[in-house]
Amino acid sequence: MKRLLFFLLSFLMISCKQFDIFYYQVLSVESDNVQFKEVNYLYENDDVKIIYDMWSDRGDPGFTIYNKSDKTIYLNLEETQFIYNGYANDYYKNRTFSYNTSKSIGLNVNTTDYNLNPWYRSKYQSFMSTSSAGLQSDYSVDKGTSYQEKKVIVVPPKTFRNITEFNIPDVPFRDCQILRFPKEGEEKTIKYNMEESPYKFSNVIKYSYEKSFQNQVTIRNNFWVTEITNLNYHLFYFDKLSTNCEGQNYYKEYSPLKQSNRFYIQYNKPDRNFEKY
Repeated sequence: MKRLLFFLLSFLMISCKQFDIFYYQVLSVESDNVQFKEVNYLYENDDVKIIYDMWSDRGDPGFTIYNKSDKTIYLNLEETQFIYNGYANDYYKNRTFSYNTSKSIGLNVNTTDYNLNPWYRSKYQSFMSTSSAGLQSDYSVDKGTSYQEKKVIVVPPKTFRNITEFNIPDVPFRDCQILRFPKEGEEKTIKYNMEESPYKFSNVIKYSYEKSFQNQVTIRNNFWVTEITNLNYHLFYFDKLSTNCEGQNYYKEYSPLKQSNRFYIQYNKPDRNFEKY
């Protein structure tokens, strides 16, 4: 009996080390010519709407272009640039993409894991879960389908095209004014103006109604991070009661901080002997 108790205690101690409480750095963005109109964060002229939704881990500065006109618009991707803290980056990279068909066969075995972190999953869910694992054999068949990246993107009248390629920062911003691992009630927000902001980025977008681009329109959307806050997991995510099509209630995880001009960086406490940032 003592051996069993010792084994269970050891197992629990090991399990506690396997699950970390996540933290989130939330960054808010402002612009000199991109604004909220109803629910969209966008720039607009007589020809197009340029729509942004940056909410993602590490931020998505890409854009969706909507052709408002009755004529085809040609987006010059070769000269469309993402500028990050003064460095220009090409959206067009002259890449070749290919499609592969992959299949797998295998034998799955059910396993059970115990989650001792009450904030790792929804607090309304059980702390014990079952997952599948097993031997698996993968193979792929190359169908020979490939295509070259396009320098020019065609945007027909009254249609959308999505352009995405980059993230903003890779690691959380460090500042002595905000705690890296704040407890509830210890959260603080740092605010910046455009000149002082640690992250400044822009999209330079070029398009024309002509394939030759003799008469080309240039749009520049400038952004800068204006607020930074570090939060614990349970202040970043909440559980919202929802109902499915069968009338069954369930709790769905959501963040009340979600907004098109915000993004976040997820991180956790590193080992004391090894810090990532």
